[in-house]
Amino acid sequence: MDSQSDHMLLQQLRDSDQDALCTLYLKYAGAVRLFAFELLKDQSDAEDITQDVFLKLWNAREVLPEIDAVRPYLLQMTRNSVFNLLRRRKARGAYVEFSVHYHPKADPEKVTAEDLLRVIDDELMELPDNQRAAFAMSRYDGKSYEEISSSLGISRKTVQYHISRVLERLRRLLK
Repeated sequence: MDSQSDHMLLQQLRDSDQDALCTLYLKYAGAVRLFAFELLKDQSDAEDITQDVFLKLWNAREVLPEIDAVRPYLLQMTRNSVFNLLRRRKARGAYVEFSVHYHPKADPEKVTAEDLLRVIDDELMELPDNQRAAFAMSRYDGKSYEEISSSLGISRKTVQYHISRVLERLRRLLK
């Protein structure tokens, strides 16, 4: 098949033709899978990335840009999917490391968002009352700075200062 037939397949894909997707899959899945495997060195991940790439292609079919060469386009999608996977894994690793640091008995495989929330809650309990109250009203109760200012009897600028200090402290904690 030449680039002319690829352009025709892409047009059919834009028109929601599932057979066009199947044809593109049969033609390019091997190259996508091999490229993903070269980057990840894991067959299962390469399979997942391959499925992901073609699913994204299908989901974006109505807004696909003009593609001159399908293979390079799919390989770029593959590269992006691999990098996204690696970023997610890195973030998860950092989160697990952080949780295990604050909860040494935690099983890294079972670290959850609840563990992170517990660490944040512990840190919030260390804050001065006004900072903790302003932060809780803003983030948990959804109150505006004006409402918090009125409720706590402090200026709007002070509310803003308290919340920014808490956020700065949490950022340092989570680094």
